[in-house]
Amino acid sequence: MATNIEIEVKVLLSKADFRKVEVAMNADHYEKVSQTNYYIDTGVDGQLRRYGISLRVRELDKQLQLNLKTPLAEAILEKTQDLTSVQFKKMQKENVFPRGHIYEFVESLGIDMDKLQILASLETIRTSFNYKGYKFSLDTNYYDNIKDYELEMQGSSLGKAEELLREICELADVPFVINNRSKQARAIAQSA
Repeated sequence: MATNIEIEVKVLLSKADFRKVEVAMNADHYEKVSQTNYYIDTGVDGQLRRYGISLRVRELDKQLQLNLKTPLAEAILEKTQDLTSVQFKKMQKENVFPRGHIYEFVESLGIDMDKLQILASLETIRTSFNYKGYKFSLDTNYYDNIKDYELEMQGSSLGKAEELLREICELADVPFVINNRSKQARAIAQSA
């Protein structure tokens, strides 16, 4: 089990503007990693989304993790637990949610655990590297025949993350417009 606080700022860009950022930041010199997220909620009633909670399974390098994010004042509280392929298959085929600290947290909210199901998936091709002490990522996302492009800056201060991401956008001469619509929200809306 892992619990941490996540502070991030995101910007959605067109393909052409995304490419400008890749060039300006020499992103081709860094490794690209592929990950797939499977987003979970109670269906169209979205009981978790009403609480502002994101629940997903992340598949990265053949490793599976169950991940829950819940909002804090300027950050996100993130809880993570490892998942076996057998547990994941039971989630996919039988809607059987694995026991553990995330199960207990969600159940404590009064959520009917039998209603949890995978609603959408999204594959991300990500390039990440350190930028002035913060983690900068360039994401190409694929979901339900959609392809979009997103920048993300993650670190210990919301103000500093925003400042650094704005700096990169200015360097690449692309618009800086904060994106408050998560990958999960975009993928679930598209699959509905």
